[in-house]
Amino acid sequence: DGADSGTATRDEPVERPNIILILTDDLADDDLSYMPNLRSLLIEQGTTFENAFVTDSLCCPSRATILRGQYAHNHGILENGPPNGGYETFRSLGRQNSTLATWLQDAGYRTVLIGKYMNDYEGTQVPPGWDDWHAVSGNYTSYDLSENGRIVSYDPGSYYMTDVLTDRAVDFIHDPNGHVPSFLLPNRPFFMWLGTTAPHQPADPAPRHADALPDLSMPRPPSFDEDDVSDKPAWIRDNPPLDPEQIAYAEDL
Repeated sequence: DGADSGTATRDEPVERPNIILILTDDLADDDLSYMPNLRSLLIEQGTTFENAFVTDSLCCPSRATILRGQYAHNHGILENGPPNGGYETFRSLGRQNSTLATWLQDAGYRTVLIGKYMNDYEGTQVPPGWDDWHAVSGNYTSYDLSENGRIVSYDPGSYYMTDVLTDRAVDFIHDPNGHVPSFLLPNRPFFMWLGTTAPHQPADPAPRHADALPDLSMPRPPSFDEDDVSDKPAWIRDNPPLDPEQIAYAEDL
């Protein structure tokens, strides 16, 4: 038949990979040096993009770009809140009706979102395209999750939000079909969006890590409180220099 041994034929199904997107908030490149597990398990065994760019380094526009594959001026989410950004704007523009989630779901993937969605998301609505939904409801300090349309509140004195999100992710990986019998979903891969609230300010560590880096000080690269910002965008040029109180606050984070 002319087919080489070990070469897939047209009749053989192509195995599709599971996809896990881990999206941290405000993680700096230097932070990776303090994360040996992440380096050994992901970076050293994966792919690093040395020539990658952020289209708009702001929370909501960036998430919209990931979901839509568009520049901010095309998807219309330019800020974190209304009228030019935020969850309600994303929804009212109809952007959530066609996203990475809906495309992959249409392609046969089971989809799950765990953690942060769009800024100002609050409530029980599950956007189109998501089979399983565990989104932070409220701002970046919230300990409420919209668990498939039901608000569950976690006591910050007993739980650490990143641990809660991790548990949800691990549970899903162990049982991606949830309550649906596996024989009804044969060979169905999954896509997971895992968006942590950490290390976004207030940047409170888990109690077990509170004293892990006692001698670490706040980095001050050349960009820190830069004197000459004449080459920067107007919104940066219009910002006044940091005052001593603001610097002290940053050092305490």
